[in-house]
Amino acid sequence: MDPQFSHYALDHLPVRILVLDSHIPKKDYGILCEERKQWLTARLEEDRKKPTMIFLHHFPIDVQEPIFSTINLRNGNDLKQIISASPNVRGIYCGHYHHAGASVFGRALCWISPSTAPSHILEGDKCIGLNLTYPAYSVHEFINGNFMSQIVSVAPTLCP
Repeated sequence: MDPQFSHYALDHLPVRILVLDSHIPKKDYGILCEERKQWLTARLEEDRKKPTMIFLHHFPIDVQEPIFSTINLRNGNDLKQIISASPNVRGIYCGHYHHAGASVFGRALCWISPSTAPSHILEGDKCIGLNLTYPAYSVHEFINGNFMSQIVSVAPTLCP
């Protein structure tokens, strides 16, 4: 674990997991400063073959909602450039949007997990309320060399 930031690598699994700190104190948006980008680049250079998943809090893609373009990863293009040079990066997994979403990001999938807390009800570029439906989360599996992701709701079921 890096002493200044809270990123780390998990290398003992069939897939490599890199957890990247994008937090900026007292800000809602995220940034990858030079030190963080260097850390990620160095970790990716350590193993260019093992399938790799990168997790961070702030989503790097444009979600087409003006209110959320102020709280994303501000320098997502820098991240895209880094992962584009690493074909073993299979996905970028993030949150902070409070809604589920997915897109191609560079060579990889960008998966935005839904919220385990209330999501926002938007009207134009304003948040007018909270959606108090059941929370959900993402489950990611690496099976037979392939990634499988799904969204799981914590809604009650009718089956025993």
